[in-house]
Amino acid sequence: MYFKYYKNNELTNRFAKILSLDILVKGGMFFLYPIYIRLMSVEEYGVYGYLFNIISVFALSLNFGMYIAQAKQYHDVDFKDRGEYLFNINLFLSIALGISLLLIFSTRADFQIIKFLFDKPIDYSSYRNWVILGIVNSIYGLMAYNY
Repeated sequence: MYFKYYKNNELTNRFAKILSLDILVKGGMFFLYPIYIRLMSVEEYGVYGYLFNIISVFALSLNFGMYIAQAKQYHDVDFKDRGEYLFNINLFLSIALGISLLLIFSTRADFQIIKFLFDKPIDYSSYRNWVILGIVNSIYGLMAYNY
């Protein structure tokens, strides 16, 4: 009786789909871990983990809190003005991010941060473009996720 009710309930079906996708994404790392270890040495996997966490931290910092503004104020804006609101938030984010990345690239501040965070020196110059691309990708992924 309850099973039929919840099986035909639209809210329950949506929740189950989202929950199963979240479990699949989070559980994927558990299954991919042995593959990563076979393809990389322990030191390389450690650097990968550090760089992944650095990308996450920088993405949250260089987002300038725009994902919070988008999530909180989106529903307060009139329906016809929502597109303009999202455009303005993303335009501000793009300009601020562009200026920040230009300053980071020109001053090489990211090299100093990596040097501070890692005890052993790593070849960050070979990862630099991928880290910056990962930061930008994470920022706009977070914006899309919060939308």
